[in-house]
Amino acid sequence: MASNILPLGKRKEQIVNGTHHLVNKLGLVYTIGFVQAIIVDIIVLSVFKLEVASVPLFVL
Repeated sequence: MASNILPLGKRKEQIVNGTHHLVNKLGLVYTIGFVQAIIVDIIVLSVFKLEVASVPLFVL
């Protein structure tokens, strides 16, 4: 998804250094991964009724 849907190329309008570009892209990918992990946790805990010793530790 990150390489096919998200624009990974450099913008032509602005001159941005490589570090700023890397931080922006990693932040976007990490945010998407975090949201996906939370969705999977909710589905596993509520739909599949998985019982865990500690829900916060499971999510972490």
